[in-house]
Amino acid sequence: MDMDSQKKLARKNKAKLETIARIQAAEISGEQLVQKIKVNVIAFEEQLTKDFPIEFDKKGWVIIPFADRNLYKTDYYFTVNIDKPSNLTEDGTVKDPVYDFVKSTGKPYMVCELSAFRQNSYKSDVDDWYFTLGWFNFMRTGFFNNNNCNADRWEVISKAQNILVKDYRTDYHEKYALVCLQKVNDSTMASLHTTYGKYRNWIMLVCNQIRNTYPRMPIVLRPHLRTKSANYSHVLDNVQRCTLSKTWENRTYFEGGAGLQKDLDGAGFVVSYNSNVLTQSTLAGVPSICWDIGSQSAPGCLDPSQLGNLREVYNIDRQQWLNNLAYTQWTRAEIRDGRAWQHLNTYMF
Repeated sequence: MDMDSQKKLARKNKAKLETIARIQAAEISGEQLVQKIKVNVIAFEEQLTKDFPIEFDKKGWVIIPFADRNLYKTDYYFTVNIDKPSNLTEDGTVKDPVYDFVKSTGKPYMVCELSAFRQNSYKSDVDDWYFTLGWFNFMRTGFFNNNNCNADRWEVISKAQNILVKDYRTDYHEKYALVCLQKVNDSTMASLHTTYGKYRNWIMLVCNQIRNTYPRMPIVLRPHLRTKSANYSHVLDNVQRCTLSKTWENRTYFEGGAGLQKDLDGAGFVVSYNSNVLTQSTLAGVPSICWDIGSQSAPGCLDPSQLGNLREVYNIDRQQWLNNLAYTQWTRAEIRDGRAWQHLNTYMF
């Protein structure tokens, strides 16, 4: 074999080895290797934990391992929660690659999260568990087809979970201010870190505002079970008449339970960034201040500029807020059989 032939053969063998390597590294898409399976909606089994026991029984809706993603061609994706800072390890490794992958496809995607109504939730048959479901987000930046809704869905949810809407209390000057804290690295907290830098900065800001507005009113901090004391210990040390809740550890996995209710009973008003507690406190008739306009609780709450005039809660249409919020909530059975899809598909993405 002459020199040219040897070089051509070497190049051919090299190209063959490189092709095999690319296939093994999944650099060639499934479509180039095999014909893709056409489906309508894909969810990834790694995201469907015991807290999200979602099932599909609708034609073209599939739950697959993330490793099989390139074997399918889909119109939509179904994800649990949204990406958050804690999805990155200290060395920059991505813990859950689903979020980046789904966004890279350019396909529309639904986002599922736990219920907005946590009171008496997740106690019945799992088919009756409610989940928040919308396009692109579970907060108000998502799309839910829920403007000016009627009360039918709220009436079903409130009856199923025995939720009462109480009149607003008027004796708030005789009680304390309850500041409900959250998990620092939660996906809902991304905008707080962008605006205020650190959670501890926001907590101090809020407590200073309360102290300046109501100089003699006690302040009670209620941490989340995963709120580290470093986020609030400096507030306890530096803000007068500021103490820690005595019942903050008395809660269930999904809701604040009896411990939260006891704190609400003694609160003149509640402040939080965007905690789900704000929905429960508003239902309990406790004036509530929400710092995040993107929160599902925000339409039922005052904003921080109204802290000094709590009677403005009477200008809020709680019923319409509840009607609209109820149309972001779907049971496992409704997700499985397509009733939730029928409502959300009106966008025709």
